[in-house]
Amino acid sequence: MKPTPFCRSLLYACLAAALISAAEAKTLQLYILTGQSNSLGAVKGSPASAELLEQYKSDGSTKFWHNNFNKNTGNSVDYNPPPSSSWGSVAPQVCGTAASSYNCMGPEYGFAAVMERKGWSLGGPSSGNADMGIVKASLDGGGNSYWNKGTNAYNAVVETVRKACENALANNYDKVEIMGVMYLQGESNTAAESNNATNSLLTFLDNLQRDVAQKGVDVSRLTEHQAILGEQAKWNTTNVTNAETGDVTGGFNGNEGSSGTTREQQEALARANDQMGWVPTRDLAKITSGDSMGVHYDGKSQITIGARYAYEAARLAGYDVGTVRSGNYDAVLSSTDAWMNGKLPTDSVAVWDVASSAKDNMVSSAAGINATLYGIRIEDTYLNTITIRGVAADGSSAPSMQDGHLILESGGIDIAAGKNLTIASVLELQGTQQWDIAGGSALSIRGSGSSGNHQLTFITGTGDIAICNSTLVESPSGVARVEVNTYLSATAPAFTGSWSIGPGVEMTMNGAGSQTAGSGWGTGTVTLQGATVLAGWENAGNTWNNRFILEEGTVSSFGGSSNTAGKVLTLDGEISGKGTLAKTTNNTLVLAHANTYKGGTQVNGGALQLGNKGALGNGTAAVNVGGTLNLNHYNVSNIIRLAGGEVLNWGTAARVEIAHQVVWANQHLAGILTLSDGSRILAGNSMTVGTGDGLTAGNFTVELSSMNLVEGGEGLAAIIMTGGTLNLLNGLTLDISGIVSAADTMSFKIMDISGGSLKGLSSAQDFSMADAAHGWNVLDYDTSTGIVTLSVPEPSSALLGLLGMAALLTMRRRG
Repeated sequence: MKPTPFCRSLLYACLAAALISAAEAKTLQLYILTGQSNSLGAVKGSPASAELLEQYKSDGSTKFWHNNFNKNTGNSVDYNPPPSSSWGSVAPQVCGTAASSYNCMGPEYGFAAVMERKGWSLGGPSSGNADMGIVKASLDGGGNSYWNKGTNAYNAVVETVRKACENALANNYDKVEIMGVMYLQGESNTAAESNNATNSLLTFLDNLQRDVAQKGVDVSRLTEHQAILGEQAKWNTTNVTNAETGDVTGGFNGNEGSSGTTREQQEALARANDQMGWVPTRDLAKITSGDSMGVHYDGKSQITIGARYAYEAARLAGYDVGTVRSGNYDAVLSSTDAWMNGKLPTDSVAVWDVASSAKDNMVSSAAGINATLYGIRIEDTYLNTITIRGVAADGSSAPSMQDGHLILESGGIDIAAGKNLTIASVLELQGTQQWDIAGGSALSIRGSGSSGNHQLTFITGTGDIAICNSTLVESPSGVARVEVNTYLSATAPAFTGSWSIGPGVEMTMNGAGSQTAGSGWGTGTVTLQGATVLAGWENAGNTWNNRFILEEGTVSSFGGSSNTAGKVLTLDGEISGKGTLAKTTNNTLVLAHANTYKGGTQVNGGALQLGNKGALGNGTAAVNVGGTLNLNHYNVSNIIRLAGGEVLNWGTAARVEIAHQVVWANQHLAGILTLSDGSRILAGNSMTVGTGDGLTAGNFTVELSSMNLVEGGEGLAAIIMTGGTLNLLNGLTLDISGIVSAADTMSFKIMDISGGSLKGLSSAQDFSMADAAHGWNVLDYDTSTGIVTLSVPEPSSALLGLLGMAALLTMRRRG
């Protein structure tokens, strides 16, 4: 029988109400955080910094309930904050007294932050609208027996969890699911407690699931023993500071005592149980004061411990947590235990973040075993510097190809701001790679020994590498640094890939002794896009044979990392491209090839020496203050712009632009120099010819400016004769393109002759005007004062001249 219209309406209304009710139903999924003082967060000596607290601050979506209690009474005391009476957000608890308070922050802080930023939920990818929460019920001190049923501590945990669940059910939650226990034991155990650690923990979970069960609370995962166990701390450990990075790590020289048995049993239990996770912690720093036992982790470590708990919780919930370096600091990179998801990162990027190990990362532990990483990303790690270190099978500190080495594929390298990566291993590069390095961060590929450049590694492979400064747009002053220390190797083929290095990147290629840094570049081409390239440990035999390409519109610099005069780097390959080459720092750069780059040369520091007549490519070579150009007696076709630096060992002819107050010195000329056609003194500058100098000039131009004006200017001479000989073969050409005047005539100081011999300039007829000076005429030249007087064209004449020039240019374009 069909339902009546009224029945159908009633049915639809009931279905709609059911759907609305289902949609509004809310579930709170929570982990119970318990254990001894490290789960409480005993950071009396060194809490997390304000910057770290802000960086890992919860977004408020994770609900938080806490009760920090005394192990004997089960109650909060004056140095612990009052227990929660309602759900709040994850935040440090303020402990201590009014006169002396401190932040009490355990693993919950980093746990919530990582779960939130990753978008993970405790129930897994299909958990829907469930909220996430943490009930922290931790005690100050104690051993395994404090979790036995009936003790004050156990009763406090049960009471805290029950109150938290009751409050949630009374405030808009229809259901509470307890997802498991995060357990951080801490430190203290008697021998008897340690020997019974496995059974004690399992019994605790069984008792807990029975005693917190109530209507609306799902405890099925406690029945399944779902838990994440933290590593028990050693006693009397001390902080160790890394001399290279300044990073502080936990000590490994403490005492196990009976607590070592607890650690071994709990790790074995966790690794054998699919419902459990294991979190190592012994690579992390302890508090620096207020802890005579040497067992309590500092605030920074607590954030990392919480992050490691988050990865284990996500893995247990069914997420693929990615190939993130695990906290298992004993696992080599070629082991699945080294990665959070238990998979080798051969087709996904290997990530180091806050949860990663704080110890050096070992490539392998046996000869012939390599670690292959698709790519590397360094994020917000616990350490400032992540080190990937090779181990030589013979016990030396210089790994070889026969030992295990690091193979990096096309995922490349990505280093976040303020972080660094050191690869102290033989490095094999494959595929086309992008290396993104933040300004202020560094990548170092170098030997693993302590004796500096005597223990070098090397690069091999066939990949092509592009390096860029990933934060250059936001922070133009931040330099991304890459340093390669490398020896040639008889046991591996040279690297054959090409390099492309972007602006804001400083690339240092080191060589030493009879070896060269050419093995670091390999045999490929190096394209520079405004990068700075430095040679380290330069010596007389340090030669790079690679071809360098300078990208159009950029200025790429060469220098020396040691910045020491007398150190030499020779570029023996061709330098091409449309960009500009700049010489920086105080070492010597020798250009030994006939080059074709078109953007000109800037000598800004140290010495640039020619080993070939065509070494300067095309374009002007500007020698600026602090720089020296050694022409090595070559007659070059480039314009040499004298802009405050020195030019040594001239040939017999050169085309120069004087862009400074140049004083010719006899040692610079070493004979008579002919200034080729097109040489000029730029506006506002001067040339002094002194005793012993001999200059012959062809078509020589002087640019006039207001500084040369006799009236209304400074009346400075463009050419000063104090000695020597200046022979102007074609007189002087005057360029007045920068002069604007309403006067009829203008007088300029051209010469100041106090000594020497001047030929070819004795009357007004020896002057000519540059093409732009239409209507200007030379009226007079006074040889005694060196003043030349020009007639200024009438405005109409000047206008006609300009119009005539415009017409001529138009005709040329049409032709």
